Amino acid sequence: MNEIWKKVLGYEGLYEVSNIGNVRSIDRYVINVNGITQHRKGVYLKPAKNKCGYLQVALSKNNYLMSYTVHTLLAIAFIPNIENKPTVNHILKINGEMFGN
Repeated sequence: MNEIWKKVLGYEGLYEVSNIGNVRSIDRYVINVNGITQHRKGVYLKPAKNKCGYLQVALSKNNYLMSYTVHTLLAIAFIPNIENKPTVNHILKINGEMFGN
């Protein structure tokens, strides 16, 4: 299966999610507190299980950190929500291991 990357809604230019459940930050330039422009290399984010057993990652924007489940980011990016449903609830299988309920 080819890995396809799409922008994370609300974090365009900062993060991407793939069709197989990977989340990464994107290479970018940032201005530090001293006004100096620095290159930030993109990295894969390491998900952690939340208390419900779902994989989640923390995304940062404007010095504000927010946690999201990987399956929600993936669904928003890849599955059309034609019925405008407010939540995503399913079992996520990564490398043969089941996550969720």
